[in-house]
Formats: sequence, C-alpha cells, structure tokens
Amino acid sequence: MLTGPRKITRHQDDESGSILYDIGDSTDDIYILFLGGGVSDRPRSGSGGGFTLRKGEVFGWAALLEDQPLRIAKAVCAGKIQFLFPRLNGKDVVEVLGSDPDSEKDVMRQLTTLITKHLTSSG
Repeated sequence: MLTGPRKITRHQDDESGSILYDIGDSTDDIYILFLGGGVSDRPRSGSGGGFTLRKGEVFGWAALLEDQPLRIAKAVCAGKIQFLFPRLNGKDVVEVLGSDPDSEKDVMRQLTTLITKHLTSSG
C-alpha cells in the first residue's frame, strides 16, 4: 500500500520520427492518453505488420506484465506527440492498481480489449 503521495509520471515531449522505445529495451514504462500525433508500433521482423495508435490509446503495456523484461516492438512517433500523462512506471502502476482490485480488473479488461483490437486488425 502506498504511504503518501508519489509522483509516478515523467514529462516527455517527442518529435516525429523519435523512437520512444525499441525492441529489446527495458519495459519500465507504460504510455497513456497522448493528446495529439500518433505512434507507430512495429513488432519484431517476421511477426506481422504494425499499427498506429492515436489520441487516447495506451501503449507500452508490457510494463504491466510479469516476466516480460524486454520490449517486443518498436514505438516511433508518427507526428509531434503531446502527452497528457506521459510515462508511467509500470511497477508503480501495478502497485497502485493492486490497492484497488475493482479498478485493477477494469483497467486490465480495457487493456486486453485494446490489445486484441490491434492484434486482430489488418494494420
């Protein structure tokens, strides 16, 4: 349980073409609710096409998974990004959600819906 306020976000501004993370990078952070621009998520070679995330979508969700220390995709800015909540430390998010099981279930349900949508789309 958290004892007092804790800052779990980090500010980040990125230009078009900036790499947010690459295949093999550490899965420390999750990115949520960016206001403008887009992010191209490109899985490792040979595993199918990528997709573009837009305003309000979540990416970098591997930071919330157990036993997933490395990224399996590359995230590249497809325009100037304006974040509302830039980067959240995955371990801190899991800790906060763990203190509220109902919220944890709701967030995980929404994440699995988002992941399924992108994995089953044609790009």
